Amino acid sequence: MCSTNKKHRLIISENSVTVTGMNRFVGLFTEILRADKREILQGSQDIFPLFTEILRAEKREDILGSLENLTLAEWDEFPGQARYYGLMPLVYHRLKSLHLEDIAPPDTMRAFQHRYLSSAARNTLVFRQLSSILKKFNSHDICVIALKGAHIAEEIHGNTALRPMGDLDLLIRFNDLDKADELMVEMGYKPVENREYFREIHYHLAYDPPQHKVRVELHWDIINPSSPFQVDTDGLWSRARQTRINDVDTAVLAPEDLILHLCLHLAYSDAFVMGVKPLFDVDRTLRHFQDIFNWDNFYDRTLEWRAAKPVYLTLLMVNNYFRTEIPEEILHRLKPGDFHDDVVGWTERQINTVVEENPDRLPRVSLLTGPGTIPQKFTDLFRTIIPSRKFMSVRYSLPLNSPKLYVAYLDRLKTMFTKLFRNTLRGFHHTPGNPQNHPEPAKISLENWLGKEISKDYRL
Repeated sequence: MCSTNKKHRLIISENSVTVTGMNRFVGLFTEILRADKREILQGSQDIFPLFTEILRAEKREDILGSLENLTLAEWDEFPGQARYYGLMPLVYHRLKSLHLEDIAPPDTMRAFQHRYLSSAARNTLVFRQLSSILKKFNSHDICVIALKGAHIAEEIHGNTALRPMGDLDLLIRFNDLDKADELMVEMGYKPVENREYFREIHYHLAYDPPQHKVRVELHWDIINPSSPFQVDTDGLWSRARQTRINDVDTAVLAPEDLILHLCLHLAYSDAFVMGVKPLFDVDRTLRHFQDIFNWDNFYDRTLEWRAAKPVYLTLLMVNNYFRTEIPEEILHRLKPGDFHDDVVGWTERQINTVVEENPDRLPRVSLLTGPGTIPQKFTDLFRTIIPSRKFMSVRYSLPLNSPKLYVAYLDRLKTMFTKLFRNTLRGFHHTPGNPQNHPEPAKISLENWLGKEISKDYRL
């Protein structure tokens, strides 16, 4: 009887916090499932406004008072909330640049430094990957324009660690697509989609990489052909600037085209779901090119592309969050006639309900269907679901000896099983009239205002 009772005793922290019996454990787990992730791991105090204040600060005195007023408990929450909003490398860099590291507790700075160095190491590999592709294409006379992250990280931020990249976006001419496709396969990349079908209906082909690299997307346009915009692709090429990225010759978009592309992608394609980071990209890009940026040409091109709504909304939000200097006349002339305050509310909700940086994904089926023995497959699957303490410490920005790591494990399980449950429901109940398949109301309203057609089955 005694040994049976011991089996029901579950230790969940290093501070002698125990839960005796499965009923109490189920109760605790139910509370965690009901709670918001930020309340579990970062506490109830949302310090998001402080992050935007740090990012827009120009000198130490601009932010010193706000940081000095933080309590130790708020400093303890600081790395976790920065990670939630995907801002750890940027915030760390700003704290160092403004000589504020002496204000933050040592443990806080170590957590930020760890994520910053991880981002730097990862992007070093990503830029090596980019270099090998650019060299291969250059050797076969395929012209390339590096889009978004690769361009912004090196030229605009001047520090590749500050702009984590989940993929590589490259623009090529449609006539070079066949040759580029052959070269990608030759380098070990595997096409993701049906290439012939996607050429007819889409604007890029995606390739899964060999080994531990990032996905590559070869674009022949910068926006989906189903959008209401009329992008002058030939003009993008004629105005492109030659530069070097990671010591390899390539082309990048002209400043005005780069801002237009960022606005379309941020507002129309993503509905601002990636949070404040892309807004900061726009802010830094405008500041970087402020001496040569031609606002009249930008305005004319916006109208030519029929992109006034996403461009106006993006510039308005950048100005609101970072006080970016945007000519009032440009904003006035771009302002759509049907703009109203609710649009700002929908947009802010999207920005503040950000997709978490490097979210946990469900275990890949390939872990069970790939090569290897059955015991090894299940061992790998278990390690994916229940990773090491060191992995969890890095992922959740917590010290190795923190009792919160146990809650983080439960949160990871919650995230995985919630996704599995939702995906299963979608499989059984994926019908046009099912409200469970509908996007969030704010997103629907925002996309309708932007002129984005919502698919009939409400798939995101």
